[in-house]
Amino acid sequence: MKRSVNLFLLAAGTLLFAGSCSKDKDLPDVDDNELITSCALTFTNVDDPKDVVKAKWADPDGEGGKAPVVDAFTLKASSTYKLVVSEMKGATANDNVLDEIKERMEEHLFHYVATPAGLLTVNATDMDANKLPVGLENTVTTGKAGNGKLNVLLYHQPKVKDGVRYDQPGSSTDLDITFSQVSLK
Repeated sequence: MKRSVNLFLLAAGTLLFAGSCSKDKDLPDVDDNELITSCALTFTNVDDPKDVVKAKWADPDGEGGKAPVVDAFTLKASSTYKLVVSEMKGATANDNVLDEIKERMEEHLFHYVATPAGLLTVNATDMDANKLPVGLENTVTTGKAGNGKLNVLLYHQPKVKDGVRYDQPGSSTDLDITFSQVSLK
């Protein structure tokens, strides 16, 4: 009898433990993040196509280790620019992360945050197959002369992208970089 009770308790405990290991079905799985070691932005003045500014962020050894190298850049105040993410590299020079993002636009969303808020405004002009913004191609409207920062974030949002909410359950951040020396002249 004692052996039957022990076997029953063992079986019940096993079922209880196995049942508690089930996946949470409310949250979608998040794919692995991209490893991005460089990112370049190209700004082209809409009224003066010869006015092209390229700004690059590079962190060849990845997170930790040496500090990233970040370009300072200057744009013309009270102007409109076309902004294109022109380069994104991974762990090796041949690892073109930009191509991967273009292939999976439905899973990615760029977000640009200028500080102070009136420094510049960025609006995505490219759309994925679901007609949701991506942010690889943008229109930038600059404010009055001044200095500030531009934070560039790339959200990975498989199965949850709605084009509006950036950091939401089921998404992760592929890139979070800051160009800390932005000038408008």
